[in-house]
Amino acid sequence: MEGVSGAFPRRGEPGSVSHRVRQVGAFEPSSGTAGSVGRRFSPPSCCSQGRRQCCSTTDNKVSQERSKTEDKPVERAIAGSTSSRQRESTHYTHFLTKLGYRMGPTVGTGSYSKVKLAEKFDSSGRRSEKVACKLIDTRKASKSYATKFLPRELAIIRSINHPNLVKVKQIVDLGPLVCVFMEYGCQGDLLDYVQKSGPIFDPEARGIFKQIVTALAYLHGRGIAHRDLKCENVIRFPDGVIKLTDFGFARGFLNPGTGLPMLSSTFCGSVAYAAPEILQALPYDPTKYDMWSLGCILYIMMTARMPFHGDRSTGKLLEQQLQYAVSFPRGSSLHVPFACKKLIRDLLNPQPAQRPSAEVVLDCAWIKYAHKTNMLRGAGEGGGGE
Repeated sequence: MEGVSGAFPRRGEPGSVSHRVRQVGAFEPSSGTAGSVGRRFSPPSCCSQGRRQCCSTTDNKVSQERSKTEDKPVERAIAGSTSSRQRESTHYTHFLTKLGYRMGPTVGTGSYSKVKLAEKFDSSGRRSEKVACKLIDTRKASKSYATKFLPRELAIIRSINHPNLVKVKQIVDLGPLVCVFMEYGCQGDLLDYVQKSGPIFDPEARGIFKQIVTALAYLHGRGIAHRDLKCENVIRFPDGVIKLTDFGFARGFLNPGTGLPMLSSTFCGSVAYAAPEILQALPYDPTKYDMWSLGCILYIMMTARMPFHGDRSTGKLLEQQLQYAVSFPRGSSLHVPFACKKLIRDLLNPQPAQRPSAEVVLDCAWIKYAHKTNMLRGAGEGGGGE
């Protein structure tokens, strides 16, 4: 495949993925700029996030049936207010130590949260595992986030359990601080991988994508839409395991009274992965929004560039999307199978109703060839065609 490398944009060129989409939050579709992966919208205070392995807010309740599922353990410390942040930090660190956690360095920050590495020790004092801990300071967030979105997010992450979703180990409520301990993805996220290694070839690409779709099918089957799917929220674990994270804009989409699907009206997520109905500020089916974002992820995996960049303008971006202008870089036919290109175009259909569901994608011709083995780059001999 050496001869293909020149067909892809170099770091920093329009459409490349050399810059990270850092924006995670609700955005105003008619304002700002979009374009390359490096562009960012300024989110409202209730929506900014740290980029590393966070499970953020949600703006819809989990259904009553799902809320009956067994909760993850929650511990509350009665922490009195103090004028000294240093004393407070010592207080929560001491309490977490009693629970068996030793806090490590900060690996991600947001306007009201940060993510730290931590170590979990067993009762005998021996380290049992490394975990990631998201520390959420509700005093720095808006009132609506602290009283509405955060509780709903926590309800969702307590109700889900799937091998391709980052598992939340424990939620610790320290009054103004909420600590969410979760699995630590030591191999980074999917965008890091593409930036460092370039396009991903078969059979690895199929193995990765199948795991993403399997996780999404599970969520949709439980009446939950993610609404912030992007490469940064796809975490790589050892042995080729892939897991979705960040449920900050996840929501239940079934009406609790009727059980029927509901449209969403909150315009959230990252602009580079936003469907045309989002950019047009229309009420939308959140599951179809997820499917569009999946198409963007798959395109990036296979080409190491964005499917639409619109010269850094949301208007241009939307125009490209509505024209159904999905094109592939010169030379991509050498490693992007026809069935994969068809799947990408189906997912990036500007008509939401015509996008396939996660279950249909799992049954498509390209995905059926995904195998659990040979997921790691270079692990297999074949690839690149059907």
